[in-house]
Amino acid sequence: MNDRLRTEASANLAAAVPAGGRYVGESITFPYADCGDDWIDESVARDTTWATASVEAAEAAATSVDRGVVLRFAMFWAADSAHNDMAVSAAKRGFFALLGPPEAYASWVHIDDAAGAVVAALDAPAGIYNVAEPNPLRRSDHMAAMAKVFGRKRLRPVPNLAVRLGGPPAEALARSQRISSTTLAEATTWEPKQDVVTHWTQDL
Repeated sequence: MNDRLRTEASANLAAAVPAGGRYVGESITFPYADCGDDWIDESVARDTTWATASVEAAEAAATSVDRGVVLRFAMFWAADSAHNDMAVSAAKRGFFALLGPPEAYASWVHIDDAAGAVVAALDAPAGIYNVAEPNPLRRSDHMAAMAKVFGRKRLRPVPNLAVRLGGPPAEALARSQRISSTTLAEATTWEPKQDVVTHWTQDL
């Protein structure tokens, strides 16, 4: 169903956009290559696998429209989201749920900032834009923050073996991605305001 939405549904929506109309297509940052400590802007190469191939179709649908905009979102965060519930449940048992080595960067975006980006995209020049928190941190920073919240000295990361056994979907989620949203911020009045690690310490 996920792939059909990105392929069939996206193509149908793009085809229905009237002349001069605006199309804002949702995409994701996970297909970007692992860039270690380097910032990732929209010019960075994408390392797409079968697990993320349908993302290319969704982006192609959006960019086929004259005034089409693609928003590449980092991992969504909200206090009542499935991602948060998974992370909290794991932390209570002493584990850190996010895949990837502790030194790798993890980029999130608070849903309020994501919603603001969609509104800003209505007036943005056609193109592709990243949408992420202002200051992505390493997984080790998130682990330390969550361990402190739940009164633990440390959380145990997911073993590398689990990433290998998980294949392309797990490998994409384990990449080090320090996502920059500068392009959208410079093109519009939008700017990301909320760092997710702050919510680990204040909202949990």
